[in-house]
Amino acid sequence: MQTKYYKEMVFPIKIFEPDKITIIQDESEFKDFASSYLLLYAAGGIVQNEMLDVLMIYRRGFWDFPKGKVEEYESVEEAAKREVKEETGLKYVKTEKMLAHTFHTYKENGQPILKQTCWFRMFSSGNQLLVPEIGEGIDHIEWVKKDEVSHLLENSYASLLDLWERVMGTFSTNFTNFTNYFSI
Repeated sequence: MQTKYYKEMVFPIKIFEPDKITIIQDESEFKDFASSYLLLYAAGGIVQNEMLDVLMIYRRGFWDFPKGKVEEYESVEEAAKREVKEETGLKYVKTEKMLAHTFHTYKENGQPILKQTCWFRMFSSGNQLLVPEIGEGIDHIEWVKKDEVSHLLENSYASLLDLWERVMGTFSTNFTNFTNYFSI
């Protein structure tokens, strides 16, 4: 299993488990915790458009941000861009910077999984056709006003609400930051 970016973690980290949140203080503690899990790496994007809206997907009954597994041959940033495009139908997406990592556990076919997701801040023009990737359980895609994102995530995954609360201050509140991003 690859470990492309796990060493970039900043401790302490929160690991969201089905019934609790575990706080990990250092790399040694992380290795101990992770030893009983299959580690999966994912990457995704929190995408904003020129109207300052945030792109959200509705997947399997919950609001979410586009993301997916990192393939062995690609960088984390490449994976994030590819997944955003595949899940939303966007053709043009620009990555600005890495925002944060999230961690959550679940079981798949009885196997305990620890998934680390690396999140990037991205920009895209809001006039592109949005096409949900139905095969991934995505029913709906929507550009959402920045101040409505927290509300939609209240009934979603706790790790996503935590992520949004940590990074929302880095998202643009005026159009001047976008002049270099939309000359596609």
